[in-house]
Amino acid sequence: MICPEISAGQKTPRPACEIVGGDGKAVLSGKAKVLDCNGNDYTEEFIKGAKRIFEEIVKKHNIQRAILKSGSPSCGVCSIYSGKFDGKKKKGCGVLTAILKKNNMLNMEEV
Repeated sequence: MICPEISAGQKTPRPACEIVGGDGKAVLSGKAKVLDCNGNDYTEEFIKGAKRIFEEIVKKHNIQRAILKSGSPSCGVCSIYSGKFDGKKKKGCGVLTAILKKNNMLNMEEV
């Protein structure tokens, strides 16, 4: 089991984070941000952690399948939280999932 946020040096527990202004694809293109519930910006940490997981684990070990956490701003495949910290979800993917999709790793499922 791996966690992009932990890989980027974030602590556990930490404040809840959501993608504001889009989804993981929008974060990677600079059009959205990952903010915590207090308004702190964790965008760079989420990108750093996702890239580290992709480069140092997925590519290095030729990983062919991923089971990812539903709703997560890193790992959501089909849905992520709304970005309003209201407990609701919206269609979209997390930052790591966006990197995996961009690199044609299509064998992903959400739990």
